[in-house]
Amino acid sequence: MSSTTLPSPTLRLHTLTTTLSDLRTQLAQALSLPPPPPPPLSNSLSASSVSLSNEADEIDRRAKEIVEEHIRLLHDLNETRDAAENLIQKYCLMVRRREEDVREMLGLEKGD
Repeated sequence: MSSTTLPSPTLRLHTLTTTLSDLRTQLAQALSLPPPPPPPLSNSLSASSVSLSNEADEIDRRAKEIVEEHIRLLHDLNETRDAAENLIQKYCLMVRRREEDVREMLGLEKGD
């Protein structure tokens, strides 16, 4: 068994007293310093906020334009598809063939 020698009580008290004294000095210095001033409100912060707001508005506006264009294109596609269906049906009547046969002849699949 190894014996550990503890510092004498006088040495421990001196160390604690010195540490306590150091802490009191540091605290006094800290309390004597004026608190740091709050950061100034800068125009760049509000300008940055306005810039972000404008950017968000621009993104929203562009997104709405894209959606409207997509809807318009879908509408055009549906009208074109309906017109093609009508032409195919009229052609079938003219040549007296089934629509399936004409679609096969044109290379169209069932869903086209």
